[in-house]
Parts: sequence; C-alpha cells; structure tokens
Amino acid sequence: MNILVLDDDRVIRDSIKSALSESHAVHLAANFDEAVDLLEEAELDAAIVDLDLKDKLHDGIEFLELFKSRYPGNPVIVESGRKDIPTVVNCIKKGADDYIEKPFDADTLKLKIDKVLSDSKKRRTLERALEKTSRANQIVGIHPSLLKAKEAVEKAGNLRILFYGETGVGKTPFAWLSNQIVSHMENQVRPFEQLNCAYLNKEYFKDEMFGHKKGAFTSAIGDKRGLVELAKGGDLFLDEVGEMPLDVQALFLTFLDNMEYSRLGDDQKRKANVRILCATNRDLHKMVKEGTFRKDLLSRIAQVEIHIPPLRERLSDLPLLFEHFVTESAGFAKPYDPEILRSFEKFTWEEGNVRELRDAVSYLCISSRDSEKIELRHLSDDYRPIEAAELAGADSSALESNVVQNVFRYGLDCYLGHIEKKILLAVLKEKKESLESLAHRLQTSKPTLYRRMKKHDIPTGD
Repeated sequence: MNILVLDDDRVIRDSIKSALSESHAVHLAANFDEAVDLLEEAELDAAIVDLDLKDKLHDGIEFLELFKSRYPGNPVIVESGRKDIPTVVNCIKKGADDYIEKPFDADTLKLKIDKVLSDSKKRRTLERALEKTSRANQIVGIHPSLLKAKEAVEKAGNLRILFYGETGVGKTPFAWLSNQIVSHMENQVRPFEQLNCAYLNKEYFKDEMFGHKKGAFTSAIGDKRGLVELAKGGDLFLDEVGEMPLDVQALFLTFLDNMEYSRLGDDQKRKANVRILCATNRDLHKMVKEGTFRKDLLSRIAQVEIHIPPLRERLSDLPLLFEHFVTESAGFAKPYDPEILRSFEKFTWEEGNVRELRDAVSYLCISSRDSEKIELRHLSDDYRPIEAAELAGADSSALESNVVQNVFRYGLDCYLGHIEKKILLAVLKEKKESLESLAHRLQTSKPTLYRRMKKHDIPTGD
C-alpha cells in the first residue's frame, strides 16, 4: 500500500517510515506543498496527516480535505499533540477515519493503519458489489434475443467470454452480470476491473495491466498495482478489444499463455489469478482474415462468444427500458405522454442503442422537471417528429426550390426524411412487387427497407 505522511517534524516522519516501510511504501512530505505534489503524482492508498503544521498559510485539516476530494474512499489518520475533543470531532466531520495523539508508539500506529485500511477495503468491496448489482440491473427487457444472451452468460459460468455488439447495446452490464453469476456460484464477491483498449500503446497497456515499480520511469514515485493484481481472484474486462494494436495483441497473448507478468521496472515474476472477459463492436473473425487481429489471440479470449442484440431488433422492450430509465433519472415513476414512446419506436437506433435511449430519457427528465408529466414538447428535437409533420403539409415545390434555406429551417435529418418518404412512396406506387424483390432492386436489404417504411408510417403489408 502507498501511504503518504505529512509531518514537518523529521524525527516523527522517519519513525513512521521505519514502523511502516516493512509492509507499505511510505511517501514523506515535510510541508503542505510537498504533500500536494505527492497527491498529484502518486497513487495513494492512505495518508497520515499532522494537524499542527508550522505553516502560516496551510494546516493539516486543509490537506485532509484535499486528500479526501482526490481519494474519497481512502482512509486518513490525523495526528496531533492537542487533546481537545472539538478538534477530534472536527477532523471526523472533515473525513478523517482515525485520530492518534502524540507521542505515539510504532505498534499503536501499525494497528490503526491496518484497521483503517481493512475497513476501507471492506467498504469498497460492498460498494463494488452494489455497483455490480446496479449495472447488471441495466439489462432490462424480455425480448427472446435478450433472454437468449442472458441464458448464454449463465451457461458460460467462469469461462472466458467475448461479447459482440454495437456501441451502446450494453456489453459492460453483461460483463458485470457474468461476474455476479460466478460470484454467486462461488459464494463470494469477486473483484471486477476494466480497461478500454481504444488508443492503447504497448507501454500504456503494460503499465495499466501489470503496474510498475517505484523508479521504473521518471514519474513513477511509488509502486503501482496493475489491473491484473487488482482483479486477483476475479474478472478483468477488456472493452473494445478489437482496437488493440498488433504489438499489444502479441504482449497480451504471451500473458494469456502462461498467466505470468512482471511490473514495469521489476524482474520478479508474478502469477496471475484472473478471468479475462472481452467485448468488441467489430467483427474479429473478419479482422483475422484481414490480418489485423491474431487468430491465436481470438481463440484464447473467446471460449464462449455471445452476441448482444441492438435495440432496433428488440423494440418491444422499449416501454420497459423507457420506464426503467425514467425511474432511474427522475427518482420515481413519472407519468408520460404515450406519444413519446411512439416517437422513439420510429427512431432508427442505429448507433447509440440503449445508451442513447438512456441519455434521451435523462434529457426528458431534466427538461420536464417543472412539470408533473413528461410531454412530447419536452423531447429533444433529435427524436421529436413535429417538424416532419410540418414538412408533410408544406408545399413541395417551395420545399424543393429553397433547399438550403429549408435544410437549415427543418434540420438535415428531417429534410432528408421528407425526401426519403417521397422516394419510397413513388417507388411503391410505380412497382407492385414484394418487399424482398423491391429491396434487391433498390440495392438494399429487406429489413432496412422495412425499417424505413415503418419510420415514415408507410404500410408494409405485414
């Protein structure tokens, strides 16, 4: 553990370091400014702060507040020669976890630091368990494709899973669900850490995954535990694994082959005890054929492959998702105009999926906070089809003769929608044939043509 000690008495600083350095990395600060520098540079697990600094501008309580703002869940022990109860009470109010009176002996300090670190770990474990439950509960719906994906996660147990799905479909909540299922199987709370692989380079990957030793590079002023170590006995989730460069893929594969690693700047080999979960919105099998993703790595990370369906393929779940997100954002089941759902059902949901729906509902709840009911007028223009109705009743020749003016007036998506509807109606009137045949002649797919017709309330014949 990395522990910061702020005390302007050199003898006390040295004695604290001597007492704790056997089991912790101790970082010493002789004044407020040095402590702030350490706060900015090091990853700290706890702090011991002297209240009686001889600094005319700053005091220990000020640094206590700074530390807690940076590391809200990490413990702080304050030390002082003062014996007044109000001082102790004030420190507790400011976030201190314990108080030790000067002079103190090494054993007392060791007991206190071990206790606050242990309590902090238990608290974080409980918070992560609650967070995992909350994340897993974001998987809302009863569509068969969604239930199939959930069933596949349950059957996979503690195997390595590769989650496929478009951006925003909920791959991370599914990873949390897998973690929760295995935790239940083992009757314990498994750790869960995650890393986004977008924009990774080899050195950043090694530092994040495996950590570093003090002095490994210029800014490494303390030891850092990597995600593999933090996730010990649990799961490490790598999102956007398809963005991983080939040199990083090679490094990752080497790790998976023997499940051993070394911190940067350290030759000591460590054995990993962690399950790897991955997710991507790309076709890794296609990337293997193109030579941009390693075939042997794909086989290592995908003992089971699970596809998460996009929102547009399970629109029957939209009311459940909508009401769930309203309750989440507003804090209660706020009444709403059903026309809002009909507007959402006509939206294509091609990229943002469930995440975009959640953001749209959050906007609705904010814009309607002064109203007892969520109404269509509260909906963002991106989803509200009011302008489309206005366009439908407008003079076509005027619309088409003033293209630039009308695009800016109605918005690009709305104007294009108007043109698209005109084209579809004209084609359908001219060509009396099946949707499948018509889609082929239009050089598109039947589902795409069907979705576009439904978007514009054009009868599909189903």
